[in-house]
Amino acid sequence: MIHPIFLHLCLWCLVGVFGVADEVKSVSGMEGESVTIQPNVTKIQKDDQIRWNFGHKDILIAQINRQDNNPIFYNESADGRFRGRLELDQNGSLTITNMRTTDSGLYQVKTTRSETPLNIFNLIVCESRCCNFTAVIRLALSSLVGVAAVVVLIYEYRTRNLPRLKTVKNASTNTDQPDVDVRELFDEDSFE
Repeated sequence: MIHPIFLHLCLWCLVGVFGVADEVKSVSGMEGESVTIQPNVTKIQKDDQIRWNFGHKDILIAQINRQDNNPIFYNESADGRFRGRLELDQNGSLTITNMRTTDSGLYQVKTTRSETPLNIFNLIVCESRCCNFTAVIRLALSSLVGVAAVVVLIYEYRTRNLPRLKTVKNASTNTDQPDVDVRELFDEDSFE
């Protein structure tokens, strides 16, 4: 069986071969999270009806009329996979809540004025059990910074205390006795 992410990457490359690679925007998220896909609103007129299509079969999943701000969701389309999980705002931004790996694929934004997509998005949903690469990198860097801080603190402690820990050797006897007896500097009465 072909892995879904591999399939979507192949589709994304295939779309690029036919000349719209500049217009395909990659969006990713984790399973169970929400994602908002925002179309280019400068290409949308105030009286346009915005339609969102899913997959290579161009299945209509949602639409909104910008004038009356009344979204319509096609819950039975795409095998009902988006039922109750889609939101649309007046600008045509599509939010998918509680994402699933089956939500991965191509999403196209169209208007009633043109069948040519305004935007094409490639959504990749990763399973929640797979590691988020960015989080792993951040954790590793935090650990390295923590270890480096401890090393610096130990170094500072040792270099500050080193003169106190060293014993000066007597040059004439080559022993660990200091050159000057500390008692000679003070009255002998202060040591008793």
